[in-house]
Amino acid sequence: MELNRVPTPTKEGPTGRHSVLAELEGDFADLGLTALSPNGQHFAATNKTPNQEDTTVIVWDTQTGQQKFQVPGDPEHYADLIMLSNERLFVSGRLSEEMAVWDLATGTQQRTWELPERGIKNEDAGLSSDGKYLATAADDRFVVLHAHSGKVAAVMGAPKATDRSGNTVPKGGTRNRAASTDAVFVYAWLQSVRFSPDGQELAAVSTEPHTRLICWNSRGKLMYDEPFFSARPGVLGEYAAVVPESYCLARRTRCRGSRIESDRVVHQGAFCAGPAYPRV
Repeated sequence: MELNRVPTPTKEGPTGRHSVLAELEGDFADLGLTALSPNGQHFAATNKTPNQEDTTVIVWDTQTGQQKFQVPGDPEHYADLIMLSNERLFVSGRLSEEMAVWDLATGTQQRTWELPERGIKNEDAGLSSDGKYLATAADDRFVVLHAHSGKVAAVMGAPKATDRSGNTVPKGGTRNRAASTDAVFVYAWLQSVRFSPDGQELAAVSTEPHTRLICWNSRGKLMYDEPFFSARPGVLGEYAAVVPESYCLARRTRCRGSRIESDRVVHQGAFCAGPAYPRV
């Protein structure tokens, strides 16, 4: 299997063809889960497609192309989440109540910690680029955890209560539901979760009760929660991210009531950098 280096684009467009960075020994499932460390030095993949038990996770050194180690599958569990920081591999699944943390340098398991809610998948969670924080849904809450311990670092502000057209529902409005119940459904239909490169903002895409982009600052304050519309509504995982200068990003979309510049900016100027997530 070849790992390709993507050429740096110019104002005129992409330059040249992809060049081969390394050829990785062995194989992995074409439609399986994959992860690349922020520094690009490690690549991880599953040997089976999702929804299968006893799935092995394989980790490669991208500089040599050689396998570094394997995390053996469990016949009673799925591997629904694999994430890489520069130092660690995180593995969990829908039937697991724990997150397993593996050291990339030694290939040994460092620890496990208890998840705030059983069952976590790649689309439900995001890892900060420095590997310190992991964001995930926990029933009617969206929380940021310390990645080394699983302890809660911050609870993010609740999403807006809206109807399927994206209009805000006033308290006591047409839907007789508590805000926490609304949040349960919003978080149950997450498609993507991303931290900004500096870890100061967090964004997520949900499809309940409509496709929406949600952004928080590092103090957990809800800064943006608006609908957006995609030409490819079935493939939403690639759309949500936060980029530097506090821009919310929604690639290749049209966003009602928000501004898009150069096919990337949805909202600008509302974020507050603030301090890092507090210890609790």
